[in-house]
Amino acid sequence: MKAKLIFILTFIIFNISVAQQSITINECYEKAYKESPIIKKKEYNNRVNNLKQKIINTNWYPSIELNGQVSYQSDVVQMDLDMSPLINYINGLIPAGMGSPNTNAPSFEIPEAPKDQYKITLDLKQTIYNGGITKKNKKLEEQLLNINNQQVEVDLFSIKNQVSQVYFSITLLDKNIELLQILKQNIDTNISIMESGVENGTILQSNLDVLLAEKLKLNQQYKELKILKNATINILELLINDTLLNNCELVMPDIVLFDTIKNKRPELDLFTYNVEMLNAKKTLMKAQLQPKVYAFSQFGYGNPGLNMLNNEFDTYYIIGAGFKWTLFDWNKNKNERQIIDIQKNIVHISEKNFNRNISVAAQQKISEIKKLEELIITDKEIIELRRRITKNAESQLKNGIINSSQYLIEFNSEKQALINNKIHKIQLVQAKVDYLNLFGNY
Repeated sequence: MKAKLIFILTFIIFNISVAQQSITINECYEKAYKESPIIKKKEYNNRVNNLKQKIINTNWYPSIELNGQVSYQSDVVQMDLDMSPLINYINGLIPAGMGSPNTNAPSFEIPEAPKDQYKITLDLKQTIYNGGITKKNKKLEEQLLNINNQQVEVDLFSIKNQVSQVYFSITLLDKNIELLQILKQNIDTNISIMESGVENGTILQSNLDVLLAEKLKLNQQYKELKILKNATINILELLINDTLLNNCELVMPDIVLFDTIKNKRPELDLFTYNVEMLNAKKTLMKAQLQPKVYAFSQFGYGNPGLNMLNNEFDTYYIIGAGFKWTLFDWNKNKNERQIIDIQKNIVHISEKNFNRNISVAAQQKISEIKKLEELIITDKEIIELRRRITKNAESQLKNGIINSSQYLIEFNSEKQALINNKIHKIQLVQAKVDYLNLFGNY
């Protein structure tokens, strides 16, 4: 018996603790951010950037290539040296009596270059100066990384708006369900009264049927709202990856609006990064106009070597330095830089249009906030009137002037006014949160 009592107490305490759980909209934002799959994009963006930086750094490493070639030529350079004219000229210069002239021309044998040639070479090339292209390329990749990561922040911000809409939809559905329950109670009260009238013959059955049809309609709406609420809860649970929402109270935030609000939307940083990326791209293009200086060397083995007349396999090497400078490119680089300037203007126009849309949406939200504030003021007056009507009905009930059913109608009307006031307050909080989110301030 004692063990059974402990079990019951434990069960009650557990259910009370569960019922007392609550969650705020900021907690939902944080959970949705952490659980969003797109946040993984930042990690991949950083990994891609690291690899690109390594690739760019290889511009300073020497390029090493092993090349081989086998060829056969249809013809080669040939040299035919006839020394007879030179000998005759020399003999003519010798005076008579100085000796017999030499009539035999010396013989020269000049080897012929081979028609089949073979070579294998190891070629090295080292950049000495490239006009700052490597440094500018690295800067450009950094700007592209900023853009990609900031785009992730923009996408995450859209999730924030999604969470906000779902969060407040759940609370509003709760209040609408309460309101329907009151209307159902009023219908049930009136049906009881009219059923008595039908039995007594004072009320037509057709009048009762109208109320019965209205009750079915209210029951249908009630079921629809319950299904919609459960579906909305499921959506929020998916967004934040938490299944405790059915037992959680959604806490309404306390919002205070200030006269001046700084725009912190992630899209603004994205516009800035796009402009900086275009500036980096333009700087890179200017660097491409600079001369490039490099050193090179070649180590080879082949037949023939550097001596084309030596028909034997031999080793050889060549070392040196060079430069490359494009003096005229038909204004290609200049036109590409002009395109970049135009693209920057497009970014600035997009930013102005974005800020304009924010301003328009903000004015609409301000109007909605003012409207709801006026409704809440009117709600207070309605509630006060309903309380007096209910108090008067209570007095009439005690004095036998009205029956309990008539009193319940007035009592439920007061509850309906209170719930309408709660709905307007929730809508006001949502409007304020939406207003702050327009500027990325909540």
